[in-house]
Amino acid sequence: MKLKMVKKRNLVALLLLTFFGCDEPVDVYTSQEIAFVPGKIEGEAQGFFQAVNDGDLDSVILSIETGIDIDTQDDRGATALHIAAYRGQIDIAEYLISQGADLTLVNVDGLTALATAEYVRHAPLVMILGAASGTDEGVLPDLESTLWKAAAIDDLTAVDYHLSNEEDVNERLDLSGDPAHGATALHVAVSEFSNQAAALLIKRGADVNALTQTEGASTPLHWAVAAANNDGVRMLLNAGADSEIKDSNGKTALEYLEKAPQQAEAEIAEIKELLSPEASEDLE
Repeated sequence: MKLKMVKKRNLVALLLLTFFGCDEPVDVYTSQEIAFVPGKIEGEAQGFFQAVNDGDLDSVILSIETGIDIDTQDDRGATALHIAAYRGQIDIAEYLISQGADLTLVNVDGLTALATAEYVRHAPLVMILGAASGTDEGVLPDLESTLWKAAAIDDLTAVDYHLSNEEDVNERLDLSGDPAHGATALHVAVSEFSNQAAALLIKRGADVNALTQTEGASTPLHWAVAAANNDGVRMLLNAGADSEIKDSNGKTALEYLEKAPQQAEAEIAEIKELLSPEASEDLE
């Protein structure tokens, strides 16, 4: 299978975990459920691994040029290529591959660098490592999916794949009869409680004040409120959403609480507080 290289597109920060003592990513491929856990390394290779972890390509190149073994493994068997895959460092992974990094090496859990990329759901690196390995075993997103469908089910891999192929993050869905017709992927994500996808979309430039191209002409904040997605409301406000914007019927996001499921009492109460005039500008 021929796979093209894609531009550098790191996953949203919430999936790029700390190097030591990390938590597992929330989402994993169903076919790759073995957790990748980076180990520790000492000696002269420590700086090399830290540079990979930090995304410092210049220091990585310097380390290789000064004689560091590119396939050095930490105390859990991970190589620098494993770490690059884990941290979403596309340019570093491509450099290590170009310098002959061994793609077949496994850590103590039996994971290759490709399997590690699958674990953290990094579509571009799955494709890059799969191509370099000469295999089509890399788990790729459903290419029949759309950005809106991916956002609806919180499929970060598919969202990242679509955006890496230069799709417009603010494009409106043109599908008459679909409930999301005229909406952006961000509208869909927050209405479906797909808050990780929403965070990724915002990270990649989604307009938090975009209006749907429908008669209702409402913002993602309107949709999040109608769904009683309190976490989504907070996220949008922190990203700069304007709670005073009115839809084409003259209603603010706060007024959309009338559409929210009334059994979600705690969420509704929090949304009222978040959207109140007295709400702090420094939301957490």
